[in-house]
Amino acid sequence: MTAREILLALAARCEAATGADREIDLAIFRVLHPEYAGPEWQPFGNGLRHVNDSSDVRCLPPPSMTPSRWTASLDAAMTLACDEWDSMDLFRDAGEWFCVVKAQGKGGVYRELARVHHATPALALCAAALSARAESLIC
Repeated sequence: MTAREILLALAARCEAATGADREIDLAIFRVLHPEYAGPEWQPFGNGLRHVNDSSDVRCLPPPSMTPSRWTASLDAAMTLACDEWDSMDLFRDAGEWFCVVKAQGKGGVYRELARVHHATPALALCAAALSARAESLIC
């Protein structure tokens, strides 16, 4: 899969989720930190462990590298934003949360990179941020 396809698949998982999902958080972590994306890193507690063929040595990433709770926390989800985007608006309408990401394109015209709606603000923001990263392939 290409980087774009991985990001779009992850955004779709966020859109389909009904609430906070630690497996999605781990998948986001692996996209942001590809050094932990290989099959030798398996979920363990709140983080990952390195699976060593010769022993059962458990090596967790340092605490600063432990996956955030992007799907549960609006503050954590906001960290998925890119400086290159001009706006990432989150609003509520008729009981649903909407997140719209825009960036200035050629000729100074703003273009919409993503528009997502969801029942929770954190998941709307996660899905929109991941979709926008897929469309712009920047960050």
